[in-house]
Amino acid sequence: MDLDNNQLSEIDVTKNTRLAQLDLDGNQLTTIDVGKNTALLSLGLDSNLLTGIDVSNNPLLTRLDLDNNQLSEVDVTKNTRLAQLDLDGNQLTVIDVSNNTALLSLGLDSNLLTGIDVSNNPLLTRLDLDNNQLSEIDVTKSTRLEQLDLDGNQLTVIDVSNNTALLSLGLDSNLLTNIDVSNNRVLTSLDLDNNQLTSIDITNNLLLSRLNLDNNQITNLDVSRNTSLSELGVNNNQLTVLLLQNNLELASLDLNNSQLLSIDVSRNVQLTSLSLESNKLTELDVSSNTRLNQLDLDNNMLTQVELSANVSLKILNLGNNQLTELDVTKNTELNTLNIDDNRLAMLDVALNTALTNLSVDNNLLTTLSVATNRLLVELHAGGNLLTALDVSSNTMLKVLSVFNNQLNSLDVTNNKQLEFLSIGKNSISSIDVSLQSELKELRAYENLIVAIDISNNLKLESLSLYSNQLAQVDVTGNLQLRELSLGNNQLSVVDVSNNISLLDLKVYDNALERVDVTTNTALVTLSVRDNQLTELDVSQNVQLSELIAYSNQLTTIELESNTALERLQLYNNQLSALDVSSHTLLNELIVYTNQLTLIDLTNNPALVTLDVGSNELSSLDISKNTQLQILGVNDNNLTSLNIRQNKALERVDLYRNAITTLDTSTNEQLQSLKAYENEMTSVELSNNINLQELSLGSNQLSAVDVSNNTLLTSLRLYSNELSQVDVRNNTSLVDLNLNFNGLTSLDVSNNAQLNTLEVERNTLSTINVRENPELTSLNVLRNNLVDLDVTQNTSLTTLLYDTGVNCTGSACGL
Repeated sequence: MDLDNNQLSEIDVTKNTRLAQLDLDGNQLTTIDVGKNTALLSLGLDSNLLTGIDVSNNPLLTRLDLDNNQLSEVDVTKNTRLAQLDLDGNQLTVIDVSNNTALLSLGLDSNLLTGIDVSNNPLLTRLDLDNNQLSEIDVTKSTRLEQLDLDGNQLTVIDVSNNTALLSLGLDSNLLTNIDVSNNRVLTSLDLDNNQLTSIDITNNLLLSRLNLDNNQITNLDVSRNTSLSELGVNNNQLTVLLLQNNLELASLDLNNSQLLSIDVSRNVQLTSLSLESNKLTELDVSSNTRLNQLDLDNNMLTQVELSANVSLKILNLGNNQLTELDVTKNTELNTLNIDDNRLAMLDVALNTALTNLSVDNNLLTTLSVATNRLLVELHAGGNLLTALDVSSNTMLKVLSVFNNQLNSLDVTNNKQLEFLSIGKNSISSIDVSLQSELKELRAYENLIVAIDISNNLKLESLSLYSNQLAQVDVTGNLQLRELSLGNNQLSVVDVSNNISLLDLKVYDNALERVDVTTNTALVTLSVRDNQLTELDVSQNVQLSELIAYSNQLTTIELESNTALERLQLYNNQLSALDVSSHTLLNELIVYTNQLTLIDLTNNPALVTLDVGSNELSSLDISKNTQLQILGVNDNNLTSLNIRQNKALERVDLYRNAITTLDTSTNEQLQSLKAYENEMTSVELSNNINLQELSLGSNQLSAVDVSNNTLLTSLRLYSNELSQVDVRNNTSLVDLNLNFNGLTSLDVSNNAQLNTLEVERNTLSTINVRENPELTSLNVLRNNLVDLDVTQNTSLTTLLYDTGVNCTGSACGL
């Protein structure tokens, strides 16, 4: 009985007791009773909805196919005559096949098995255990195996030395560091992609025709004895050399992302596909490879490629090389040509009439003729020097990208099948897309467009018109819009009330006094910065993860319902209060230059960036914000700040407060500390070994020890009460400002990288800058200097010293 591929949800076969074969693949069965069908030899129930089945009364079964169901267990211990058992695509965690000694073929692909015992199945010729969770398996007794598939497991070792009949071995995506296949002399296919192999010996596998070793760490590979190889994949390894002169049957070679400086394929005349992307090739001779139909050479260092002999080429990828010219006039069968990111000043594709995909982004083309390329479906010519482009003959175009050229107009009236159009970064003042009813994405940003009609583009999903001169845009009929970017125009009104599918709305830098997004409940990103908004209602936008509304005139904002917020920027407004207590996912909060007197951050444990500078805060508790990396609290009224719990901090700005002490002993990741214009009398920095920038000017410090801060590049300690500063350990210093202190001496002989040195108004009687050849600016005004030697400081452009000081050197006249 064969009822495969119907829509059966139930069937009663209890009366059909003589059935020998029952096929019910591809139905919707959740249960079936075969207990009365004791004569069954073959049972097929592939692709149903079974969660269980009892085959204990079917002892004569030789074939059982239960692939692609929802079985978590199956008992086949009574089915001792089974020769073929298929259970792929279920949820089995364990299975017992110890009684099934007649098994020839066992399929258990895509289950949840962590182990299986096949020691009692010596007749197995096929074993498929792909995509399970096996960390080990013993196949030493399965000596008749011809096909063994163990892809997608967690094997670190496997012994296949007894499996001398193996023809095909698949071990893709495991954790193998080595494998011995020396006894598998009849192997024709070997797949070891995605492991951790550093080497492999295949010198005994003389019959190999297919070998895949992608994504390993192999540095050397000898294939000189594998003369039957037709397919070789060794992508993403560390090969610098591969010799192929003996592999005369090779038809496909994939050797991307390695370290090849050169390769000789002159004897591999059977090659039809050659992929050598992301190597270090400066040249390649393919003149003997006349059968090539695909050649991939992206991301190399090629300056020229000769292709006149490769007349069968259909796909050619040469992106990101150093080509200044390319002749493809002989390659008339080409349908795909990619030469992005080269230095081509011209390209002739007039004879390449079979082209469907042409990509020449980021070259130096001033002209491009595609009049004869009537089959083009995709044309990418962005980032060139085109002043004009005629696409009137290319009526099959679906994708046209000409961003970042010098176009002042573009006629697409004949391109009625366009689905994607990118004309950004040109000088286009108008574009007619009224006939493009299939258009889904339009990118026309950074042009001179003053008006645009998109009323006929009802399938538009993404519209980018930022940085034009638009005074109005009507999107009320574009109901499929998901992304809308209208920033940096001259809009005073924008109506998105009908665009309920919007996920991303950017209307920043306009003249908007109001934006209504109450109907846009799917919004994830909203940017309304740099407008004239006095209010903003986002109460209905519960999916918002990013709100950018800085530089407006907001006095209040209610965010209680926006619990999905991760990024919030409200700086340069007039907010006196802000409640973020319900925003536990916030990782960025920037609200500087408002009028906040307090802010509660105890419920924001995910914060990474916090800037509350230029407010009116007198206290701040950040003890719960342990993920903070960037903190700005400058220009407030703080007298203290506890950052001991913020061990991930990398940058702290707390200048212009009234802080008297600051404990940074736990902030070992700190790279920048700006605390100038406070009231600090002491500071301890010995634990801050990663500091690169330190600014403590205008405090009351009498001593500062920076001997442990050896990575410092900028040190600014001006306007303190320092009598000495030791910078001998700070050999990376570029900027040093010690103006307005009480220094009597200063040793900068170890600071050879110093670019700027300022020591105005101290009591220095001498200063030695002969070891500072990189100095461009030196200020030693108002000291007690008699002599100043700048003979070694030939890079100086600014030199300030008192009249009367005896200055020596060419810079003295500056």
